[in-house]
Amino acid sequence: MTGVLRVSDMDAKTNNFRRHLRVAELWEVQVSYQRPLLSPIFDPELLATLEDGFLLAGVELQAEGNAGFRTVSEHRQLWLCIPRT
Repeated sequence: MTGVLRVSDMDAKTNNFRRHLRVAELWEVQVSYQRPLLSPIFDPELLATLEDGFLLAGVELQAEGNAGFRTVSEHRQLWLCIPRT
């Protein structure tokens, strides 16, 4: 999957966690539009640098259910990021 990796910070006042969050997102960027390619990962960590890229790990949140009963699951994600020219 090819896209633009964006890492940004979210202020505690603007998210539901009520704490500072760092978020990593992979975006498809075209001339006329941009859209996310994957669900974002929160609190990303650089695990290792490799010869041609790096490993990025974080937590993906998945909400399920309806308005009356909603559960949130956390899944650990590991992304292999290889820069392209």
